Amino acid sequence: MCEYKFDLLLDKDPVGAIECGKPMTYTFRVAQNIFADKIIFSRVLDGTSDWVETEMTFDSFEEGYKVYKATVVFGKVGLYWYNFKVVGKQTLIVQQGEEENSLSVGAEPNNSFSQIVTDKKVIMHLQELGGVIYHIFVDRFAKSGKVESRSSLNLKNNWTDPMTDTENYDIINKECYGGNLRGIIEKLDYIKSLNTKVIYLSPIFYAESYHKYDTADYEKIDPMFGSLSDLEELVKKAKERGMIVILDGVFNHVGSDSKYFNKFGKFVEVGAYQSLKSKYVDWFNFYDWPDSYEKWWGVPTLPCMNESNNEFRKYICGKNGIIERYMKLGIGGFRLDVVDELTDSFLTEICQKIYSMNKDALIIGEVWEDAAKKISYDHRRQYLWGHQLNSVTNYPLRTAILEFLKTGNGNEIANCMDIVKDDYPRFVQYNLMNLIGSHDTSRIANEIESIDAVHTKELTKMATLLEYSFIGIPTIFYGDEVGTKNLRYNISRTPYPWGRGNASLLYWFKRIGELRSLKSVVKGSYEIVENADGVIVVLRQKDEEKVYVICNNKDSEYKITMPEKYTEIVTGTSAPKKTFTVPPLGVLVLKNYLK
Repeated sequence: MCEYKFDLLLDKDPVGAIECGKPMTYTFRVAQNIFADKIIFSRVLDGTSDWVETEMTFDSFEEGYKVYKATVVFGKVGLYWYNFKVVGKQTLIVQQGEEENSLSVGAEPNNSFSQIVTDKKVIMHLQELGGVIYHIFVDRFAKSGKVESRSSLNLKNNWTDPMTDTENYDIINKECYGGNLRGIIEKLDYIKSLNTKVIYLSPIFYAESYHKYDTADYEKIDPMFGSLSDLEELVKKAKERGMIVILDGVFNHVGSDSKYFNKFGKFVEVGAYQSLKSKYVDWFNFYDWPDSYEKWWGVPTLPCMNESNNEFRKYICGKNGIIERYMKLGIGGFRLDVVDELTDSFLTEICQKIYSMNKDALIIGEVWEDAAKKISYDHRRQYLWGHQLNSVTNYPLRTAILEFLKTGNGNEIANCMDIVKDDYPRFVQYNLMNLIGSHDTSRIANEIESIDAVHTKELTKMATLLEYSFIGIPTIFYGDEVGTKNLRYNISRTPYPWGRGNASLLYWFKRIGELRSLKSVVKGSYEIVENADGVIVVLRQKDEEKVYVICNNKDSEYKITMPEKYTEIVTGTSAPKKTFTVPPLGVLVLKNYLK
């Protein structure tokens, strides 16, 4: 018998983040053969040194353990660290162990548990959107009509022309295929067929590149993509189909070839690079004007904005500012690029402006790690504290799924689940942007081919099913649904292969998209009920509805017997029964039979 027991997902009530001022009850178990004068629950607000102690109260005996409880109220918003003190002949600190769900014991706190406390003054709306997010890289998705070209960019003659295979980004960044907003409008029914609820567009503002992450003018839609009226029409017609459109907000940096910086003198307005008298000069951080300035990750073409400058902040967040003018068109929210690079005050201002325009807005922060405990630039981030983001990109899940495909070990998926359920507020959990591919990663088709080139179909089904069944909203990066692959030097941004994609894979995506209409999968509980020997079984449950997702990543059959009758609903709908066989490298989705 273990001397002490504490489970993040069982011994906290409520589980997960807690609203400031509301009570949280912790349960801690001590083996009956251990003498203790008292058990103390200790916590400290991150960044401070004053530990607050609460003596736990004996509650009951349970299977060889003495059960202690403590109910506490956290008085401030933020991240707290906590552990348990066992006071006897000596005082021992019981805290989080190195292994999953394990404890460690020592004389000093070194690896405490964490607790997020959210702002009670800001009410985050729990959207429970259902469906999926469809991520479109505008230039590479679909083309309609005549595209307005310009000499500074290299527009391909044909959609099917090969991309230039080079590492020279001066060439890559100027190479355009002519995908535009009207092309997206014409494909709305196709997008809807994947059970899409959110269309996420890569940047659409005027810029001197195909990708548009080097904004030249926030006030204009890039003419190669279309016009403001095209965007209005896209938003309107998407809404008619039950979908929202969100934009990519790139507010940390602009392009050196922009009206704000104007390094090459292309714009009428005097830019910061041209004159110290420019109205934009204080929008940037110059070390030695004009050639020495803060650059995003050292890239000369991407000068960083001075986020403390009031005029710049008003331009983005103020009355009739950039956010307001696009939100007025009916935009459903923003994905915020490189959110780690935004100061807390600027990020809060951005988010509050968006919420003021639409309380139901989806605001996704690009975060590559655990967003609850994220530190950037030596500063603990406030992403999930209730006054900033209501969603983040779930890149840890992508890593975990790929690990399962490679090794059959589902521990990383379980760990990802524990972090989300224990630290993330509910309004973030159910809006979480789950993904296995994006414009910043290799295509999932390439990743799977590198793992097993023979069984790509089977592993793709496994990967996507694990993504679709996780808490949050799954994301399709355009073209992944038909097996689109990378070009070596262009990462994942190849044009959508209209008429040339994998039809059977597309059918699979449409089938699993139907799962995103089930209440158990959209807003139900999430539990990994089996994780061993290459098999992972996930249970999603809401009220009486239960859905089991079974992935068998081994070369032998896996048999499972259910306590009641279930129906297989994805790979081939079956009559209700109790016993099922999952083939080697196979998957099943079982839904309980409700009369």
